[in-house]
Amino acid sequence: MLCRFLSISTTNFCNANNNGNANNNNASNVNGVVPDSLMGSQQTIVCESNPLKKETGILRSGENSDHDGCYSTESKSFYQRDSFSLLTDPINLLHAYQESKKGVAWKYSIQKYEQHLVKNISDTIKTLERGEIVTKGFFEFDIHERGKNRHIKSVHISERVVQKTLCNQILTPILSKSLIHDNGASLQGKGTSFTRDRMKVHLMRHYRKFGTAGYIVLLDCRKYFDSIEHGILYPMLDNQINDQKTIGIVHNYIDEFGEKSLGLGSQVSQITAIFFPNSIDHYAKETLHLKQYGRYMDDSYFIVPTKEEAQEKLLLLSKKYDALGIPLNLRKTQIVKLTRNFTFMKCVYRISGTGKILIHPDKAGLKRMCIKLKKFKDLGIPLDQIEVAYRAWKGHWKSLKGDLRKTDLLYSRLYGETA
Repeated sequence: MLCRFLSISTTNFCNANNNGNANNNNASNVNGVVPDSLMGSQQTIVCESNPLKKETGILRSGENSDHDGCYSTESKSFYQRDSFSLLTDPINLLHAYQESKKGVAWKYSIQKYEQHLVKNISDTIKTLERGEIVTKGFFEFDIHERGKNRHIKSVHISERVVQKTLCNQILTPILSKSLIHDNGASLQGKGTSFTRDRMKVHLMRHYRKFGTAGYIVLLDCRKYFDSIEHGILYPMLDNQINDQKTIGIVHNYIDEFGEKSLGLGSQVSQITAIFFPNSIDHYAKETLHLKQYGRYMDDSYFIVPTKEEAQEKLLLLSKKYDALGIPLNLRKTQIVKLTRNFTFMKCVYRISGTGKILIHPDKAGLKRMCIKLKKFKDLGIPLDQIEVAYRAWKGHWKSLKGDLRKTDLLYSRLYGETA
């Protein structure tokens, strides 16, 4: 059955049943879209991708601007139906391979895997059905990022295909339904830009009620991925997933990193790390009534009108983090007055006296790139590789509306041309 689908473009995939027939009622995707047969008049309206439109009144008739409850419980139950069959569906595995090779198709391991693609996917299905884990160990390396050494454990392409299928077809659709809207990390339609937009929305909402009087509390966890206890994480996941075979596979992939911690470089680690403090997010929103609250992985914030309230709510949240075994980093956790500059997600924010939200990129990022350009020159890195790295950074800096004149001048002086 797999062979006749290999020529199909990945953009035209639909789910298929065991007979190879298209089956719209079993369709699923990473967005958690509910099939037509489940759609009804009570279905919650899907949130728009740009939250600022909600705040400025550009809404369709009848829509609600409160994002906190924008998910359907019906779709969650749908994705729990025989989830293991989604993992062993050859079409899902093929689709996952096509996504996994994007940007790395030039690698030898990818090309070798594709030479025997049908056999590899067939062997993967047989291995999963026998209850065995698909893994060939890790490619381990270290990176140095902003003063931190990070140990990366990258998985082989055969395991990456299974993990991507597991996450895209099962874990993400199920786990994302219980997440608050202001959890912005690594989900479809979300990310760093989304989180920065939500920060701006929350500052605007606060100003309408309290003006410039108020404080923002910035929270940061210490060694977040390394601190996650499997004994605490597993009951959370098991409560969300009904299929025991799928639960066993998820446990196996997490156990590969030892008795504690989640490894960087694994997609299963990524989605479970997003989900792990979910109870704290709901506690902040629903029990502490912190409407202006948001989180991006281990970085979170909330805005309140008084310093006393900020200290009180911070203490309560700190106890919740301690209970999960992920204590806050006291050096980076801080309470800042809104009329002063504060940094979040590499951007500097402040509310002006007129209520304008002032945002500009953190200059530390500019300094780091200047240092890198000089080091690239000293290390003798090929110019084409330097140009690719610099162009990628320029795109990021432009998205933050940063000034590129200083780095462009330095690049021209060091390499004699403009990137």
